[in-house]
Amino acid sequence: MLCQKKSVALLTVCLLATSGAVLADGVFLGRSVEAHELTNTESAQLDAELSRQFGSPTPETLVKSNNPWDAKKKQAQNQTQKKASWGDCRDYALQQRNLCYKEGRDAYSCERYYEARTTKCDKKY
Repeated sequence: MLCQKKSVALLTVCLLATSGAVLADGVFLGRSVEAHELTNTESAQLDAELSRQFGSPTPETLVKSNNPWDAKKKQAQNQTQKKASWGDCRDYALQQRNLCYKEGRDAYSCERYYEARTTKCDKKY
């Protein structure tokens, strides 16, 4: 009885490992590597998106204003702007990938953009 449970568990682990490898390759199967790369326009859009998300904060040497709305606006900008680190960039790429699938887009484009985002994160940070 114990031997059967172990063999079933081992079989399950083997099947999961095999199916994971097949699913990862399945999206790109039958497509050339050159087709995975983004066009210049798509790449520029991703660059703008990442710089918006992880851009450098405004310098603190600006003239301070007595207008309370300016302070509130600056505080909101600081809250929405994430830290610029490799891990945060990769997390953002994964969130965008999951959002892409959630919106029902095709798997190929979701994976293409995910690969492009992670590559840009790796190069930048």
